Amino acid sequence: MKRLMREAYRHNKHRFHAQLTTTGKQCAWLFIFRGKAPITLAETEMKITRALERWMQQHG
Repeated sequence: MKRLMREAYRHNKHRFHAQLTTTGKQCAWLFIFRGKAPITLAETEMKITRALERWMQQHG
């Protein structure tokens, strides 16, 4: 699961990193998976992207 989360973030970080760079902000994110059954890369990517988009709307 840790590998999937890292891969999902790696695929999408350019969008969020560019937005933070233009505003001159820095941040650190920590994702914790609390499910019992493993989920696919597509689901992981969707959930991480949605969480980062929500964070950027509130703080970016």
